[in-house]
Amino acid sequence: MIKNYWTKHLLTTSLTVFTLLFYLPSHSQIIQWDNCGKFLGNISQGSNNSDWTQYWNQVTPENGGKWGSVERERDVMNWTDLDKAYKLAKDNGLLFKQHVFAWGNQQPSWIETLTEEEQLAEIEEWIMAYCERYPDTDFIEVVNEPINDPPFGSTNGNYANALGGRGDTGYDWIIKAFELAKEHCPNAALMINEYNLLNSENNRYDYSKIIGLLTERELIDAVGAQGHAFTVKDMTAEDMTTAINDLAKHGLPVYITELDIDGPGENTQLEKYKEIFPAIWEHPSVAGVTLWGYRQGTMWREDAYIMNSNGTERSALTWLKDYITPYNSVCEGYDPPLNTGFNTKATLIYPNPISNGSLHVQSDKAIEKLTIRNISGQKMLEYRPHQLTQKIELEIDLPAGLYLVKIEGPSLSEERRLVIK
Repeated sequence: MIKNYWTKHLLTTSLTVFTLLFYLPSHSQIIQWDNCGKFLGNISQGSNNSDWTQYWNQVTPENGGKWGSVERERDVMNWTDLDKAYKLAKDNGLLFKQHVFAWGNQQPSWIETLTEEEQLAEIEEWIMAYCERYPDTDFIEVVNEPINDPPFGSTNGNYANALGGRGDTGYDWIIKAFELAKEHCPNAALMINEYNLLNSENNRYDYSKIIGLLTERELIDAVGAQGHAFTVKDMTAEDMTTAINDLAKHGLPVYITELDIDGPGENTQLEKYKEIFPAIWEHPSVAGVTLWGYRQGTMWREDAYIMNSNGTERSALTWLKDYITPYNSVCEGYDPPLNTGFNTKATLIYPNPISNGSLHVQSDKAIEKLTIRNISGQKMLEYRPHQLTQKIELEIDLPAGLYLVKIEGPSLSEERRLVIK
């Protein structure tokens, strides 16, 4: 996963230069995604509707990605729904985000009675098996709901102590989970995810402590914040901007996950989308948004659907597609603002991940040299502009893998991780 807000924006901006292919070739795009710097994704539910790829350009498995679904019986792995979600992404050139490795819900019941040593072995086996089966995963939500639903105690997985429990930091179990994910999935961007953050300054304060510990250890690449209806229903656009500013303070890109907006009624839903979605989408630290379903009768929040069961659009979906497609400052030549007041580092490289091609570097300070090394430390590329500059565009043609990019100047020395696919 990648490490710095702008480094990470690479994550999303990475999404920037892909051309959407279609799950069913006869279907045409409704939302135009070519050269878009942010993604608007949705969940895969095993049996996806034929219109799925007309609207969305990032895939997250719903229940299919949870450990309790995959390994309900010990050592009997059911990858069916994960396979379908991964295939949907890879067949159509879309980004894929795994949901989720460690959580206090929907975990295997059998793990609760094992010894801590056995639990740790099983956790690592689960992560390793996933990473071997899905090596081109773009993002992983390593830990879900660490504040509201950690895996302590019966019916919650009861394995946090096997990962180190609270330990010296108070969150040792989270650190260990990220260490395992980084070891076995070195090319994926590692995320954390939580609910009731956008509407709670206290929760954001606790979350920030966790993110700080992971950032210090270079284990985290992005911050996830769930956007369920019960979280956003009473928020204003100003509230949303304040919350995202807080979440971005560690210099990592922010992803709004699990977004759904209820009514009551179609017009109420529409007005709420119009109120808060632009504050999310236009925020420079938000690299992508994932909706938690869209079609009537298939959603966890049953009143949050934006498409009727017969395939007709509700007003919120019609507005959403019309809003996003022409939003040129995001979707055409995306040029994110620097010095926003909450970035700890103001150098951006994008797209990231990249499938070779044009790599862009932008900084608020003068750049005199850029160096790319592989993870073994071997220099793969060095570039010196003819004169000091704040923007560089390079043509990249390197083998797939993880690289370190160092950007240097008279008052600049920053490193980023770059994933080449």
